[in-house]
Amino acid sequence: KDLTFAMEDSFWLGNDSFGNLLFSTDCPRIFCSRQRELTKYKYVNLENQNLQCSNGYVGMLCTQCPNGYGVGTGSKRVCSLCTFTGLWLLLLLLLAGPFIVFITCCLNLTISTRSINGALFYFSILSINYDIIPRVDSDPTQSLVHLFTFKIPSSVACIHPVADNFTQELFSLVFPLYLLGIVGSAFFLPKMRCINIHKVHMTVGPRITPVLVTMIGFAYIQMSEFVINSLAYTNLCNCTTKTCTNVWRYDASMEYFASPKHWVLALIALLLLMFFLIPITLTAIFGDLLRMCIRKQWYWNFIDTFYCSFKFRFGFWIGIRLLFRNILIIAKIYLPFRQTFLLTICIAFFIIIFQTVFRPFRHLRFERCLPRRLKKKYFTEEFSKFIANMIDNIFMINI
Repeated sequence: KDLTFAMEDSFWLGNDSFGNLLFSTDCPRIFCSRQRELTKYKYVNLENQNLQCSNGYVGMLCTQCPNGYGVGTGSKRVCSLCTFTGLWLLLLLLLAGPFIVFITCCLNLTISTRSINGALFYFSILSINYDIIPRVDSDPTQSLVHLFTFKIPSSVACIHPVADNFTQELFSLVFPLYLLGIVGSAFFLPKMRCINIHKVHMTVGPRITPVLVTMIGFAYIQMSEFVINSLAYTNLCNCTTKTCTNVWRYDASMEYFASPKHWVLALIALLLLMFFLIPITLTAIFGDLLRMCIRKQWYWNFIDTFYCSFKFRFGFWIGIRLLFRNILIIAKIYLPFRQTFLLTICIAFFIIIFQTVFRPFRHLRFERCLPRRLKKKYFTEEFSKFIANMIDNIFMINI
């Protein structure tokens, strides 16, 4: 008896451990294989239902790893052979945190350095679909995405055999919180008698706020993905009992807001949403309006640094760009690929048109390094503004 038949590419069909026939109309692209041919159908065989899965996954909705394998700690959700060599990653992250903060501070690679915002935004947009876009090993974009978004390379093996998508989500919070903790600890240096605070202030004092704002921006990128992923769900129907339930999108064994594990993820996600993401988003968009309500010096320093790359009255643009990124994350999860691609193109062209017309970025100030005659004749401030906005638009065109 031939059990092979054609089915919609986004569907999943299989049996659970009790022999019940399960069905879903929304199998995540990350876990379920997609056909290379120009067709929206795929072939399914119930005798080997794992043929529907990709990246080494098995089980319900292709969200579990086989025995001896676990979800790697890398930027791609891939089932890999578990070894304890991944524990070296923890030591690497422990050393990388202070190094990144030190380099960001000494080289002034903060979001206040004009159009570096374009590079950060461009690579953070690429990182949204990084787990489903096939790439070759020699592609230099991989290293740049990891560098600009602080993502762990996808080749890293799982740390422990119990590693699953639940632990992978929690692990994604460790590094951004660690970076924020390192920068935040600098504010307690004046209370330590063993440190010459005068030398520290002369060295890093003027840059501590830009570094903190930059780390908040990086943490925002990571935490927004965590919150959206933790609250994502899909449907799973039991054809035997004719009932449907909502399950966590990245592990079908966890019922949505019913499993203890998902309650842990959801609670952390809601706390981050209420006390970090929403305040930062509102501040980034309505920061100038909030000046009338918040007359604290620390807030004025924070918002001036946050808006430093943009001209007066255009500081809100950095918040709009962050909001666009969150919209694309949600679209990638719930919308079909073609609609997501179309939405990405529309948003990219809207940003290009807006920045071409209004030129929200300040000038690059690279004319300070040029001879005075050349600077006065060619490299005017208006021309420098044009170059700064053109660089950012080139990043957007590449999306």
